[in-house]
Amino acid sequence: MDFTNLWTEIKAAQTIIICRHIHPDPDALGSQGGLATLLSQAFPDKRVLCFGSMSKDLQYLNQMDRVKEEDFQDALLITTDTANLDRLDGKDFLPLAKKVLKIDHHPNEDHYADEEWVDTKASSTSEIIYDFYHQFKEELTLTPKVAYLLYAGIVGDTGRFLFNNTTSHTFEVVSELVKQPFDVAKLNRQFIEKERKVLKLEGYLLDHFTCTEEGVGYFYITNELIEQFGLEHEDTASCVGLMGNAKEVKVWVLFLEKKAHPGNYRCRLRSKELPIVEVAKAHEGGGHPLASGANAYSLEETEAIIEELKAVVKEK
Repeated sequence: MDFTNLWTEIKAAQTIIICRHIHPDPDALGSQGGLATLLSQAFPDKRVLCFGSMSKDLQYLNQMDRVKEEDFQDALLITTDTANLDRLDGKDFLPLAKKVLKIDHHPNEDHYADEEWVDTKASSTSEIIYDFYHQFKEELTLTPKVAYLLYAGIVGDTGRFLFNNTTSHTFEVVSELVKQPFDVAKLNRQFIEKERKVLKLEGYLLDHFTCTEEGVGYFYITNELIEQFGLEHEDTASCVGLMGNAKEVKVWVLFLEKKAHPGNYRCRLRSKELPIVEVAKAHEGGGHPLASGANAYSLEETEAIIEELKAVVKEK
């Protein structure tokens, strides 16, 4: 992938605002922060700002800047790790920007930007940001902070290199990142350390989730359950992959009841081998073939999603 046009747009801009998706994960924060740090170092006279709401359990990765609405006026807006406009944190400000550029690794089905750099074979958007750095490494500097952020994004989106999006190039990139003097072991620990009350919820999930005879796992995290364990909704992120640890489970879905809209659910779909993204698309969602998100507006719709996942397994 050639980033020459991206570099040209960056050099021409005076204000650059980098956005990513709502409910940020490590790759969203890592790609956003990694790119922002690269550009701030290379162009100290430019305004390079990170915009978005933060996730409580990932505040150790990167902090957001205080960005006002007027800052978007005629700025260069770069989005990272955001396939769909509806999921962009800051989407309402797009019309104010002079130009919108998109860097992503999800299937490219929403062409909301003026120019796009999308590589669906990349493990993560953080990996793509490294490739951008590598093309212009004579003018950009790979510092410990940049390496830290991009490593975090890659580790997050590869499930610590367990997922099938991990490639030989991924390992080549990581081998370069860890040459920088940041505490890799500490960062890896931060990915898995949790409060005891979160671990208790995980134990409850493992003890109570349902697995159908087809190998479809599912579990509901209700508002009542979150209150019972003394948690916030964002504390449940670590629960998403748990059902996949069961040998009997082939595909699974975690239904998280929305705090502001009881009876509505965020649906986190996952699979070991069988593509489940079409199920997500049928319910206002999308994502990767084996990791997708969707929405359900009733218990009946969650039950329909379960049946559709059963059909995916039966059709293999």
